[in-house]
Amino acid sequence: MTLKIDLYDLFAYTIPGTFYLLSFLYIINSSGLISININQINEASGWLVFIGAVIAYAVGYMFDPMAHYLEKRLSGSSEKSRDRINNFKSKYKHITFQIESSDMPVIRSYVVKQCSELGDKIEKNGATRTMLRNLSLNFLVLFVIFSYQFLISFVMQFAIFSLFVLFLSLICMRECFKFADWFYDLTLQSLVALSSEPKDFLTPSTQKVERLKTNELLSQLLKDNGSDVV
Repeated sequence: MTLKIDLYDLFAYTIPGTFYLLSFLYIINSSGLISININQINEASGWLVFIGAVIAYAVGYMFDPMAHYLEKRLSGSSEKSRDRINNFKSKYKHITFQIESSDMPVIRSYVVKQCSELGDKIEKNGATRTMLRNLSLNFLVLFVIFSYQFLISFVMQFAIFSLFVLFLSLICMRECFKFADWFYDLTLQSLVALSSEPKDFLTPSTQKVERLKTNELLSQLLKDNGSDVV
């Protein structure tokens, strides 16, 4: 399970980190500070590719706080976990539990320990959410760059590029919201499923009715055998 989580972690930061690096290379190449030969990049050795992947991971990790801030601002929620907990409580009113947003890391650790398959799905949703919000931030940066280039050159292709990357940024952030909901909802559902018995889902009134039916059946069986219920 640890290996899978590590791979998801790499997936969450390395892919957007690569886009951040490519965007940075585009900026310095467009500004004329450094001339980049695409053929030299294609001919890079395996060690350079490995080093580039490590740098991409570090860059993605460093930019993630800004991407997280962007996610919170666009979602209109300062604390997503608290909102999903409140939504879960309102949706499943018959289940009583005391959970705060600060408990979520402990809950995820518990789910991973009890069921690695569920834990794997939760971590996958979390990694996808992280990747998408970073891609959204990167496309937003490209939108600013292309818009600036259009304003100073009035070349129509920059206007088209800017609108295209803005569209991609919005799509990525919308999907990020979706995976964030799945991340927290699956965590809470897994906790309830792993820590509850089937009888726990019966409301008190239902349990009372079931006991009455059982007592009536027992009385009838005893009468049929010539006995009285005490």
